[in-house]
Amino acid sequence: MRFILAVSTDNKIAVGGSLPWKISHDLRWFKMNTYGCPIIMGRKTWDSIGRKPLPGRTNIVVSRHNVPGVKCYRYLAALIIYIQKNPKAWVIGGATLCQQLWKSGDILVMTRVHRTVGDHGLEIKLPNMRTLWSKSFKDYTFSINKIV
Repeated sequence: MRFILAVSTDNKIAVGGSLPWKISHDLRWFKMNTYGCPIIMGRKTWDSIGRKPLPGRTNIVVSRHNVPGVKCYRYLAALIIYIQKNPKAWVIGGATLCQQLWKSGDILVMTRVHRTVGDHGLEIKLPNMRTLWSKSFKDYTFSINKIV
């Protein structure tokens, strides 16, 4: 199972249901990695992207309720079976879904945004990981990490 996230230095991934930054390189990095692959998200992440499927990807939402226009999973066990059959799938958020699935994951592709969001941001507890590759820029660092 693979994850792709952008995370601030204080481990926040969102503020008020949206990204607290606009980094065009990160959006291109996200698209480059996920295009043509299934993407899996929680319902709040689905709401934050405007309730419209991201093009060129099978959009999957994990929710207790049916979400029109996308494939839905209500139970994590069924989702994990789907991911095992579709190893190119990416989990793109949110925090609750990622934290529930870390133990089943193996790769975290992360953009570490060199910015502090503060108390209003949505915090994510990152898994133990080992960096396999990293590339730093002024405002952010791309990395590929092995979840251990």
